[in-house]
Amino acid sequence: MSILIRILGKLVRWLAYAIVAILLLVVAAVLVVGLVPSATGYAIDQVAKIASTPDRTIAIAAPSGLLNGNLRIGSITVSDTKGPYAKVQNLAIDWSPLSLLTGTFHADRVAADVVDFQRLPVSTAAPAPATQPASSSGFSLPIAVDVGKIALPDLRIGQAVAGQDFILAADGSVKANSSSMGLTLNASRHDVPDAKLSADIAFAPAENQLKLKTQISEPRDGMLAGLLHLPGGPAVNIDLSGEGPLSNWAGKLQAALDGKPTVAISGHHSLSADGLHHIDVKGGGDVDSLLPPTMRALFAGQTTIDLSATFDGKGKIDIQTGNLATGSAVLAASGTLDPAGNNSLNANLIGTSGPVDFRWPMEDGEVRALISRVDIALTGAAQSVKIDAKAALDSASTPQGNIGQINLSARSDAFNLNGMSGPLQLRLVVGQTAFVSPDLNRLIRAPIALTAPLQLSPDTIGFNNTTLESASIGGTVNGKYTLSSKALTGNFKLFALPGVLPDGVSDKFEGTISLEGQVAGTVPTKMTLSNLAVKSNVAEINGNVALNEQSLTTDLSGKVLDLSKLVPNAQGQADIGLKAKGPLSALGIDATVKAVNVKLAGRLLDTLDVNVTGTADPKAPQAKVQASGAIDGKPIRITADAVSKDSRTSIPSLTAEIGTNKLQGKLDLSPSFEPTGTLTFDLPDLSLLAALAGQKAEGDLKGSLDIASANGKIGLKVNANGSGIRRDDLIISKPAVALAVDDLKAFSANGSIRADTIASGANRIADLNLTFTQQGSRTDFDLKSTYDNAPLTTRGSVETAGGQTTVNLDSFAGAPRTIPVKLASPTKVVIKDGIASLNGLTLQTGGGSVTVDGTAGQALNINAKIANLPASLANVFAPTLAAEGVISGTLAVTGKATSPAVVFQTNWSGAATSQTKSAGLAPLGIKADGKFADNVVTINTNLTGQSGLALNGGGTVAIAGNKAMALKFAGNLPFDALAGQLAAQGLVMTGTAKIDMQIGGTTAAPAISGSITTDGAKLVDVRRNLTLSGLAVTVTLDGRQAVISRLSGNLTSGGSISGSGTVGITPDSGFPADIQMKFNNATYVDGTLVAATVNGTLGIKGPLMTAPMLTGNLRINKASITVPQKLPASLSEINIKHKNAPAAVNAQFKDQKPEAPRSKSTTLGIDLQLDAPSQIFVRGRGIDAELGGSITVRGTAAEPVVSGGFTMRRGRLTILSRRLDFTDTSKITFGGDLTPALNMEATSTAGSTTITVDVTGLATDPQIGFSSSPALPQDEVLAQLIFGQSMSKLSAMQIAQLADAASQLAGGRSTSLFEGLRSHLGVDDLDISTDANGQAQVGAGKYLNKRTYIELQQGASNNTKAIINLNVGRGVKLRGAAGSDGAGEAGIVYEHEY
Repeated sequence: MSILIRILGKLVRWLAYAIVAILLLVVAAVLVVGLVPSATGYAIDQVAKIASTPDRTIAIAAPSGLLNGNLRIGSITVSDTKGPYAKVQNLAIDWSPLSLLTGTFHADRVAADVVDFQRLPVSTAAPAPATQPASSSGFSLPIAVDVGKIALPDLRIGQAVAGQDFILAADGSVKANSSSMGLTLNASRHDVPDAKLSADIAFAPAENQLKLKTQISEPRDGMLAGLLHLPGGPAVNIDLSGEGPLSNWAGKLQAALDGKPTVAISGHHSLSADGLHHIDVKGGGDVDSLLPPTMRALFAGQTTIDLSATFDGKGKIDIQTGNLATGSAVLAASGTLDPAGNNSLNANLIGTSGPVDFRWPMEDGEVRALISRVDIALTGAAQSVKIDAKAALDSASTPQGNIGQINLSARSDAFNLNGMSGPLQLRLVVGQTAFVSPDLNRLIRAPIALTAPLQLSPDTIGFNNTTLESASIGGTVNGKYTLSSKALTGNFKLFALPGVLPDGVSDKFEGTISLEGQVAGTVPTKMTLSNLAVKSNVAEINGNVALNEQSLTTDLSGKVLDLSKLVPNAQGQADIGLKAKGPLSALGIDATVKAVNVKLAGRLLDTLDVNVTGTADPKAPQAKVQASGAIDGKPIRITADAVSKDSRTSIPSLTAEIGTNKLQGKLDLSPSFEPTGTLTFDLPDLSLLAALAGQKAEGDLKGSLDIASANGKIGLKVNANGSGIRRDDLIISKPAVALAVDDLKAFSANGSIRADTIASGANRIADLNLTFTQQGSRTDFDLKSTYDNAPLTTRGSVETAGGQTTVNLDSFAGAPRTIPVKLASPTKVVIKDGIASLNGLTLQTGGGSVTVDGTAGQALNINAKIANLPASLANVFAPTLAAEGVISGTLAVTGKATSPAVVFQTNWSGAATSQTKSAGLAPLGIKADGKFADNVVTINTNLTGQSGLALNGGGTVAIAGNKAMALKFAGNLPFDALAGQLAAQGLVMTGTAKIDMQIGGTTAAPAISGSITTDGAKLVDVRRNLTLSGLAVTVTLDGRQAVISRLSGNLTSGGSISGSGTVGITPDSGFPADIQMKFNNATYVDGTLVAATVNGTLGIKGPLMTAPMLTGNLRINKASITVPQKLPASLSEINIKHKNAPAAVNAQFKDQKPEAPRSKSTTLGIDLQLDAPSQIFVRGRGIDAELGGSITVRGTAAEPVVSGGFTMRRGRLTILSRRLDFTDTSKITFGGDLTPALNMEATSTAGSTTITVDVTGLATDPQIGFSSSPALPQDEVLAQLIFGQSMSKLSAMQIAQLADAASQLAGGRSTSLFEGLRSHLGVDDLDISTDANGQAQVGAGKYLNKRTYIELQQGASNNTKAIINLNVGRGVKLRGAAGSDGAGEAGIVYEHEY
């Protein structure tokens, strides 16, 4: 109803205007036309013209009875620039002309049948400046007004005003004179009589009286509740009342919703004897319940108002108490504001629960500001007030964009409040910007800092040293603006980054673009930019620009510094100039370009002079173009004139000669720009033309183009042919065009387009023949050609009738990349009003199909359905992809063609590629759905596979701007799914990894966060006989690095491992790592040769992709190394070749190619310390030794540097039952690489001979030597060592055994006679030795089972002995023997390895 009050107020004002106008009419009529009836209409028209303005037109129809007291007007229509917005029908005024003689307009009745207020008026003209009267004596009217009754039975308020259409009935009266005014008004709705408005106002300033009584009452779902969008549409009651003298007046506002009191506010005004006005306002309530939605957040909760202030009417305001508190904000003010005295004003605005949410509605949306805090302080004498004002906003948004992190401040230490002059320092800081317009996004980019040290006076604003800093534009501005004259003087020096320019242009600039100059003039009609200078790496421009009213004068000159930035394949510079003079509607232009010794696509442009003169008049443009020069010594001559006459524009002559290439023609444009003309061309050397455009091309083309326009139809006749055209990998051989089009719009054509070959890279169309045949209003087309060695054909027709064009596709067939594609059935494409409609366009390929329906124009509505499309089709374009499965889905495209919105859904069943197959993954199921809109892709995916493999997630990816991403994925990865890939590395792993990942940042710099965890997993390294159980791993990612917070597991052979660390994951960082592994009594058993228990740590640090470093300290508590009895001499690689292999085998090995070298090699640095002070046992082949020591490994994995070694703690060597003791000086050392150097010595005695065995040299080629004291030959030394007697005394069997021993010492496979006997007898041990007397004796032994071993011995005296050994276990053995001489023995043996 508040709107209703305003509307009725406007109606009253219009009636008052009408009454005053009528009074003027009466006086004019009496004095000028008297009582002539025909003069009434003339007088009314004159008044309507006087009352009209550029924004408001008043039309009055059918007036009568002006002077007889019964004025009747048929209608009054009020219009603005958009048309009528208000209308009054059948206006009747019953008044007394004679009452004017007493200075009173008296009317018994003012009525209108219909008053229709359709919409609010639109203002386009600038408001006239307000004029201040020389003096004012308060309230007064030129004459008294007395209207006994106002009757408006049909008052209509349109939807554009009130949100919906309303019909009201209003009546009242008005009485006013120079000293008082009285108004009564009653209104109600036709459809809801209970909805009422009543107003009784009496205002008598001279009598110091004001009476105010206004009531609004509406039932539920009333007009006011609807206008304010009150929740639930409650019943509304509002009562505003007050009465008393103005010097001591009190009023009250009360409101209730559904009968429940909601708001109560009381006010009081008093006037003291010294002329001070005092105001008190108190109250509050649920104010938000009476406000429109945009204002509710600001007044949410309980609102309290407490204001007590005094003012003198001369500018001084004293606030004793000023508090406004709501559920979301507190506004407090106190102190004095006095332009002539001392000031102490403080005001604050803060939010009670977060920032203050301020909103203000706009025509196309709303302005919204989230205000953190506002503080204002004015202190000190008026002549030098100190100002300190600050505002902090979280954000401010409009429909055009959003800015955030805003800080605004205004400070002054000495501001003259009385004269409104002095310094004022303004500073604005913006931390975030985002605009809908991409142009604004480029120009205005945070962070922004604007500092303006203003110097203010009543008539001027100085802004010297104003600075702007931002991520896109910066610089300084100096100057002064005079308010009265609108004069502006100053200078500026700005810079901009290339990113402020549109895409496609910005990438041509490097560094900053600077702009500086001086400005002077009167805003906005007369402005001058002088000493203007633009500098960049591309061009430099200098000059002046002047605007005088609607006339522009420009004189600019400059140089293009690097033509390659503007023209591809160009080298050189060019001078440019631009002069313009004249009115903006017909600006005279003179532009020049001059280039000398410029390289274009490898050719030399000797000179080029281009001059363009003309008049830029949209109604009658004129231009003259001349160009001359030479390229590769061949002349360039181009001339063209454009003239306008009788609304027609023509180019009577157009000639161009570039070397041997010639072009001639003329063109005439009708007032509707329909062209008519001819053009002939003979271009034997296209390479020259291409070079001028910075391109490389070659070929020739010759022909003509005729254009004719008549009766709204444009016809073309084209004839052209050549031997061939080539540009890069595009080749067109023998093109020939012979085409006649009678009506270009309807495409009524006859002719053909032919070419022997059109090829681009691997794509090749041969024998192209496209023919057009006109059949009445229909044009048939027929394409025959060959593509990928398969026919490519299509047939159809184009027909225009009834304002629409129909393209009939009868057939289409081809086999690109051997994929058969054909049109499933004939279809139509209907084009009408710029909209193309498709219905059931279906292409079949590979057993699947794609069907398209919908419309396409400025707005899109296209639906596509994909059914059972084989994924293997992609293999034709990417042979290594090896895609499998079937794809189905839907696609819907809507929105504008310039900014389409796409909704899609796909299902790829049986999905597999070469990557998934090489990873050992079974076929997957992949489902995806999402949309694309506003350059943002939103996607949701679901991936499932074998063994419970599942991954779900999605998010958004922007494809423009900084290409921001916000993706999230979660799922399970069973290690069984990786069984194939792990098996290739000799690994077996069970368990499941849980994945929870988020991907943010941009596509250029992604930020990955989330976690990967597994518990209870098991890893088996088959090749190394390692099993890690109870494996628990937690890896978290924070966008910068992967943190291994938990890594632990138990070795089944004993002990455990644990670890932690980080790996950097930012792009181009090289993946820096810092990982530590701890071994806790970790036991390794390879099952054959080695068993070891290790403690210590290993770490890897540094960038994994370039130079990681392996560090650590390991301590081997105990290790057992078993030397096998036999070692193979060598193993050689077997070269296997597949001959006549089946297709499956060939496919398996097709992608197995040697890995190409990496762009950056990875070098693993090493810094390891290995300590083994003792208990390194080496046993086997007669060796029983213990070693200890330490080694250090440094360098790199490719070139390790090993130092240190192992020293013999104790040890012996047994050769054929003879024992040699190692000396404690025996050592195994490392001298730089991984190959150990041996220096070992073992001694024994045989009789009086001391025998020494030396093992020296590198482990890869050890040298074994025998020596003795006294010195003997080596074979004699060996005989003494083994048999204790000279070589000459050995039997043949002993010599064979000696050879076998020598073979064993060499470490090779024995092929001696002795070994042969052992094998053929089927025994496990065969021993021939001598007794103490030098007599030979033979022993043979065999294992009956794992625990029982029996041995037989035969001596030279025919004494035979049988021995049995029974292994009880735990190192305990039972031993018994019996001889042929009746002797026997028995015993228990205990053995323990240490």
